[in-house]
Amino acid sequence: MSTANEKLLNASIRHAIFLETFKGGEAKRLVALYKQLDGDLVAQLARRDPSSAKGRYRTVRLQLLLEDVKDILHAFGGKLRAETLATLEELGDIEADFGVKAISAALPISVEVVRPSSAQVRAAMIARPFQGSLLKEYYASLEALAQTRFRAAIRMGVIQGETIDQIGQRLRNATAFSRRGAEMVARTAISHVSAVARQMTYADNADILKGLRWVATLDGRTSAVCRARDGEVYPLGSEGLIPAHWGCRSSFSPILKSWREMGIDAEDAPEGTRASLDGQVPASTTYGEWLKGTLRNFRCPNGTLPFTFLGDGRDCDRATEAASIATALSSFLRTDEGAAINPNIIAKGAGRDFIAAVA
Repeated sequence: MSTANEKLLNASIRHAIFLETFKGGEAKRLVALYKQLDGDLVAQLARRDPSSAKGRYRTVRLQLLLEDVKDILHAFGGKLRAETLATLEELGDIEADFGVKAISAALPISVEVVRPSSAQVRAAMIARPFQGSLLKEYYASLEALAQTRFRAAIRMGVIQGETIDQIGQRLRNATAFSRRGAEMVARTAISHVSAVARQMTYADNADILKGLRWVATLDGRTSAVCRARDGEVYPLGSEGLIPAHWGCRSSFSPILKSWREMGIDAEDAPEGTRASLDGQVPASTTYGEWLKGTLRNFRCPNGTLPFTFLGDGRDCDRATEAASIATALSSFLRTDEGAAINPNIIAKGAGRDFIAAVA
């Protein structure tokens, strides 16, 4: 029988996989947003077309175009910031809920688990820095960098006498570069919000929890710092550790106290539950090992379609990211922490690591 802390570790690993799916969904949203931005900029370039004018008229058209681009980028930056913050606020609630449900499900007895308010989580995710800056500062920087990059692309194209198509290609290149930066900020911000919400939840339950276990995504892309920290135990209330770097995929799993540490004599504990709450930290496991032992036991909501793991785990995170459906993740996390999986979540991104086989 699994101990309570082993159940918490399994729930944390499973949750981390679906958090990566959520990140993939955000990446797809950014692709669509930046595609629209690219279209708006190219359309404005065609409207002003400084390459078709000469002398003073070219200078006037260039200046008008630069002003138009400035307005377009400012509006886009505001939309990007507002939509992303709304998503992150909702994610904060989901993560706090997950922390409460995971602890409650792992405990062998009924205990009231405390949840921080939504307002507290939102205030903390905005006020606490990650990778040296605040959320609002990152999005202000993204807009400022985009302004500089796009204006420089247009100026260089005009100065070098390029055609409108060539300048348009410069704008598309600048769009792709800006999107990659925004995607990295979004992925890291999701890890930041998840860590803040869950750590606040764990800190509020210090009467039953005693520490936080670092859970790294152990695959071919794991950073040296996260691989070294995997399995390490940190005090409750530890802040600013996750994300450990840009694109960090690590998380924390809470460690429950033993009966004795809770002030309960094990002999007084309900029969059949005494060994489950031993306060021990589970042994480390890689994603591949975990998936081999866990996913084959999962079933779809109708109970008819099991998932069988075939690969070695090195690309399992890519497989889950390929199936990025943010709404499905939200529904999954708000139910029962993974007793059932929507087949579309994994089957769509199966690649060579997963197959869906009829039972």
